[in-house]
Amino acid sequence: VASEVEGIRDAIVDGSSGLLVEPKNSKKLSEKIIWCIEHPEDAEKMGKNARKLAEEKFDQKKINTNILSTIQIGVDAIC
Repeated sequence: VASEVEGIRDAIVDGSSGLLVEPKNSKKLSEKIIWCIEHPEDAEKMGKNARKLAEEKFDQKKINTNILSTIQIGVDAIC
């Protein structure tokens, strides 16, 4: 459960890998936390989906490859 702010939207798919609430809405935040407590199987499934999403989107090797590729494109453009 997280506030829907920049950066978090990249890490959580609402309803699939977590639950998002509007920023500064403590009532909705508490409702979503209670929902997770009352629906442990669904919360566990979202946790597993979150792990899979993180491994796919934020894998260190993929990120490093993208960075190096971007740097090489920049170098090629200069030369």
